[in-house]
Amino acid sequence: QFVSCESGGALDLSTIEADTGLTITETAMSAFRASTYPDLAAKLTSVSLPESLVYLRECAFAGCAALTTVVFPSDDAGFLLGHPTYPKQLFSQCTALTTGHPRGTPAVEGTMRLPATVTAVENYCFEGTIVRHFEGPSVVRVEQGAFKNAKSLETVRLSAAFTRLWSGSDGEGCFRGCTALVDFQPTVWTAVTELGTGIFRDSAVTNFFDLSPLSLTAIPARLFQEARACAGVSFPATVESVGAFACYQLAPGATIRFGAGVPTFAERALYPQSAAEGVRYKVFVDAAAHPEWTADDSFLKINASDREESDWPGPRALGFSSIGGGNKNWLVQWSAALRPSALAIE
Repeated sequence: QFVSCESGGALDLSTIEADTGLTITETAMSAFRASTYPDLAAKLTSVSLPESLVYLRECAFAGCAALTTVVFPSDDAGFLLGHPTYPKQLFSQCTALTTGHPRGTPAVEGTMRLPATVTAVENYCFEGTIVRHFEGPSVVRVEQGAFKNAKSLETVRLSAAFTRLWSGSDGEGCFRGCTALVDFQPTVWTAVTELGTGIFRDSAVTNFFDLSPLSLTAIPARLFQEARACAGVSFPATVESVGAFACYQLAPGATIRFGAGVPTFAERALYPQSAAEGVRYKVFVDAAAHPEWTADDSFLKINASDREESDWPGPRALGFSSIGGGNKNWLVQWSAALRPSALAIE
């Protein structure tokens, strides 16, 4: 009842603390949600959170369509962002939200920088916002739909030790619909233990992703599906299977590397763009573990007539149990110049 916006739509919760003698450590659920307080939400353009705040509860600012800027508690204040039990949709559908920064650091238009104490971005947190650059220096988890349809998002920076990028059971990946996302860092993944399906689906990432330091045994379905500018991926040597559409229609000439093992592939796991695009994928397999591959297999053109997978002689002869569907015009050849004893599929 005591909350109101100043002229211009600015809300400073620190002032409320000073005026009331209260110490605010967390917000109520739906505290400023548009559907709960439509008059407040309609004119709220900026919010400054107090140093005492630890948690925002579910839907705290959801639907505040005029909100453009958030000032978070400072880097050493102990702010954790989402409540451990009720963390969802904190800024979901804040369709004008572009900028956020910890107190004591400069605001950079278009950049959402979280305090160093924040380690997770929970479900649908920034869904539908127009943030262009996201910086979470200590973020190790990004959950289902966290940036869903954040169509202005261009760059993401997480902790080098991030462990989890997740999606829902329906494949709602954390960056689903981020069609402007061109650069995700870090590109060398050293600590990841959990990957959901469809994480970079339909994105514009241009990176080459090195997953080789990991111990994953399975690559989830649709991980890079139709990431049409993605330069490729290096899989861990421990990978045993690659899910359906995982590397479906990456950039022409994208490079895909495997270690000593050769996984099995689900439907269209490795599937290049159309023949009109010219260069196919380059797939490299360390042949040191496969002495049965000899120079006699130096050049094979397979599936030129788009025959069924069971008719392909090349992949099976070279140890591939499946390449994932009826692709046309795959070329399989040895290429010592590219990598000694490597298999290139272009």
